[in-house]
Amino acid sequence: MKKMYRSAYLDIVVSAIVILAAVGYFIYQSYFQQQMIELYILDKNKKAINYPHTIIVGVNNSIVFYIGIENKLWNDAYVSIKIKLTNSSHNFDQHYIFSKDYFLKSSESTLDLYEVNITDIALINGKFWITSVYVNGKKAFLDLRVEKGGILNIIVELWHDNNFSGQWVELKIKMED
Repeated sequence: MKKMYRSAYLDIVVSAIVILAAVGYFIYQSYFQQQMIELYILDKNKKAINYPHTIIVGVNNSIVFYIGIENKLWNDAYVSIKIKLTNSSHNFDQHYIFSKDYFLKSSESTLDLYEVNITDIALINGKFWITSVYVNGKKAFLDLRVEKGGILNIIVELWHDNNFSGQWVELKIKMED
């Protein structure tokens, strides 16, 4: 009978070790998978509800929003945001009009105000031709055509260690006169 007690005791200890190892592994994996750098966009009131959606040329040529970046990595990170303007038919072949670098410590975040002000715009043959904009006071030149009533995309990309992270946020702005 003593051997049976020892055997039962050994079974319990081995089972407990296996269960604890499995639980520890799953906790570690779920925590490890949560490492990322998060990018988000908020409206001018720092909320996610009232995003700008229309530019009426000559009346309101500015779009104001906040960009947030949160470092959820276990280490410090160098990141950049890059902004480009596109129309609905040419989303990915435009040049960046603005970029800003950040150094974020582990678990650190930032929330910065951005203003895109379209300064040089003309309506020619039913299309808005945008030739320059200001982003936070910095002038950028471009050659972008947007149909009257069409969509102007403001795309903000997140770059980590000079590589595109695959994350971006986008505002779709209707262009009217």
